[in-house]
Amino acid sequence: MNSPASLKHHPRHARRAAGARKNALNALKTSLVAGLGLLLPAWSAAAFEVPFPKSSYQAVGGKAGLPGEPRGVLFVLMDETTSLNEHPKVPRSVQELAVNWLSPGRAVQVIRFSAYVPGRSAEIVTGGLLDHEPSDDFIDNIKRSARVKFYRLHKRQAHAAKAQTAKAIRKVFNAYSTSIPKSEILFNMHRLSAHIREYKAPQKIILLVSDMLENSSVTSFYLAGGVRKIDPETEIEKAKSEGLIGDFGENVRVYVVGLGFGAKGYLDSDRVSRLKTFWQRYFENGNATVEEFGTPLLFGELE
Repeated sequence: MNSPASLKHHPRHARRAAGARKNALNALKTSLVAGLGLLLPAWSAAAFEVPFPKSSYQAVGGKAGLPGEPRGVLFVLMDETTSLNEHPKVPRSVQELAVNWLSPGRAVQVIRFSAYVPGRSAEIVTGGLLDHEPSDDFIDNIKRSARVKFYRLHKRQAHAAKAQTAKAIRKVFNAYSTSIPKSEILFNMHRLSAHIREYKAPQKIILLVSDMLENSSVTSFYLAGGVRKIDPETEIEKAKSEGLIGDFGENVRVYVVGLGFGAKGYLDSDRVSRLKTFWQRYFENGNATVEEFGTPLLFGELE
């Protein structure tokens, strides 16, 4: 199993953060999902503080002014069994989509998933919460020197968070392997839905980077080396009978990058349409709404 995202704090705050680190690690250990290896921390504001730079509110002693939850969360779910790193534009596009969406008060997690094989398991690669914009009341009640420090750190945190998010996305693209025989997208979506559901935010977005071509013991979208003409309703019933329809919770929108990419041979419009119909109904059954399918690229930004 790959190691989980590291939990690090600046040395100057080591003693102050020791208790928080201990609690976070305990939450991670007790939330291990059997058979998948995904470490799922129970929701808390602290879950998004690491490993991004320390909150600018805490740096000036204004932790009480820090909001308790993000105003939006982006989950970048990346399928390591998909060869999208071979596309000349997809890696850069995914980085830009995530980075452009980030703004004060929003949070992000980059999560990679794969078939359950030795050395490959779902894990949080990076994640964090960007500080909310300060209220006038907060600014008016801190010293001028603290105000200058606050704005400097506020700006620095945003730059660092965006750079770290882009780096994590590139890391996952570079980890693609042709040696993984299965994809098990349904299994991973089911497991990850529980993780996403636990996070409290008025807006949750899934940026799903995958060819969406299921290839597991439950069902396979392949036939004779190509992509078969699936019956969406039949495939939905298979997923339901195996208990693989997740519940993503409320206020969840989905954007897919890479639908059908890498399929051998010609992937005609009928097969693409059937894939879209299946996944749209899959997410609808899980209380999520698909906003756009990229084949492979999205036309617009995340909203």
